[in-house]
Amino acid sequence: MPLGVTRGRNDPVHVDFSADPHLLVLGAEGTGKTTALRTVLRGIARQYTPDQARVLCVDYRRSWLNAACGPDHLLDHVRAPQQLSALVPDVHAALSRRQGRQWAGPELFVVIDDYDLVATPSNQPLAPLLDLLPLAGEIGLRVVLALRPGQGRLLAHDPVARALRDLSAPGLALGVSLDAGALFGALSASALPPGQGLLVSAQGEGRPVQVDWTSHDLA
Repeated sequence: MPLGVTRGRNDPVHVDFSADPHLLVLGAEGTGKTTALRTVLRGIARQYTPDQARVLCVDYRRSWLNAACGPDHLLDHVRAPQQLSALVPDVHAALSRRQGRQWAGPELFVVIDDYDLVATPSNQPLAPLLDLLPLAGEIGLRVVLALRPGQGRLLAHDPVARALRDLSAPGLALGVSLDAGALFGALSASALPPGQGLLVSAQGEGRPVQVDWTSHDLA
């Protein structure tokens, strides 16, 4: 799925959810974090029919993230904690029925912006999905979490973020802050223009990337 281009060379940069079903995105406000999620959502709408993929979009800041994939692919647009807490058990039940059998239906992309607003020490609404994360490739689950610098060390202890890291989920570090090391390993800190960062592979290799964005879309 297209994510952007290599800085300076304009070679296409992709993420492959069939090989690596999860993705972590780290970026401060204005670095392109939300824009990266919109790029992923647009890619879902282009590459899958609604029968092949659906999106559970979690957007507490109500930035209209859901509009990037369109209504046909949208399972739900979650804008409040109570709404997410009510949905997750149903998601778990539906995906659990896929274990160990041939199943038909859409892949489910759970796309969450500002995960640091969603997960708190007293409220971890995605925790019921923990047992399904290692089985994601078999049951059609894809999780994309975005969070802001300053929360990386905290969320390194969050069970879901920690599970994704332990499963060697690729990471997109925008702006490449010192805090990125908490989730993506040792990265050199450097200031980068908006929309630029490193796509860190499961092997810890960083590839410079310019996220696909326009001036009115950057967030």
